[in-house]
Amino acid sequence: MTELPRFRAAHLSPYMQVLHAVGVPVERELRRAHLPTQVEGHLEAHLPLLPVLRMLEQVSRTEGIDALGLRAALQLDLDDLDRHIVSAVYQAPSLKLAIERFSKLCQLENSQLRVWLAADGESDLLASRLDLPDHPEGLQYSEWNQNLALLGVVRAFTHSTWQPSEMAFSATAPIAPFAQEQFPNTRFLRGQGAAWLRLPRELLHRPPRSRSRTAAGDCAADAGVPAAARDMTSALRDVLVAYLREGSPPIELAAELAGTSLRTFQRRLSVEGTTYSQLLQELRLQSARTLLEETDLRVMEVALELGYEDASHFSRAFRRMAGVSPRTYRAQLAKAS
Repeated sequence: MTELPRFRAAHLSPYMQVLHAVGVPVERELRRAHLPTQVEGHLEAHLPLLPVLRMLEQVSRTEGIDALGLRAALQLDLDDLDRHIVSAVYQAPSLKLAIERFSKLCQLENSQLRVWLAADGESDLLASRLDLPDHPEGLQYSEWNQNLALLGVVRAFTHSTWQPSEMAFSATAPIAPFAQEQFPNTRFLRGQGAAWLRLPRELLHRPPRSRSRTAAGDCAADAGVPAAARDMTSALRDVLVAYLREGSPPIELAAELAGTSLRTFQRRLSVEGTTYSQLLQELRLQSARTLLEETDLRVMEVALELGYEDASHFSRAFRRMAGVSPRTYRAQLAKAS
């Protein structure tokens, strides 16, 4: 554990709005907890995690506020997360890759947060946990944020009202009736080893449900970056597709095509939360998905079109990125049509 567990102040803002709405003197409570009172104007700052959790627990108990954690978390949107996370999620070509990217960047939101995908029978658990020595007071408030942030990621690839069949918490605090009203088809579990959402495995290969939303995410993440730089990687993606059949174009060639130095090119990809290797993998996934959907090419032929030496190598790479094999993906498409 790091010396000072901390999180982005943006996650406290909706709690303050809820508390203001019910008449709680928020500044007084912040002072009592030895926290800064001017949080609203500094959403990108970081706050100490444990004092905030203790304050929320104390206020919720003394004021009798029902389901404070959920009421606040419902006000947060995926776009409210760190801009690097937003960009990385919206640019991912599949939900599986979006989750992987989120897991690598999630500590931008909370220094103690870990996110992972775990197989559980015929479905997966989209899990998260704070790297803390024990269950701190008020843990449920963070776990509501964790679960709803991950819910936002899933909804970006499914639909805006998607709900998990099960939602779990490691905290043992009671689940308020308000939660069941918001998630009528969800079963809640407490005292688990982590917070998690049950995720049907067939959702993992889904592409983003809205290309326009993806573009909006790109713009938000690139605020302050010149338009030419914003266009660089999207144009480069289009160009590199033609090189895939010949294998993996070297990064030096990609930087040359982009008209930048190698260092600048790598820095640009880092801002987007990706690497050149990941970019090539995503291009192959996008191209593979198109070939599997729109042609009758055999899996071996698709593999050769994308520069793979054999079908088994391609199938392993596709499964790693999409969560299912190419044959299963094509079978699911036929079943859905």
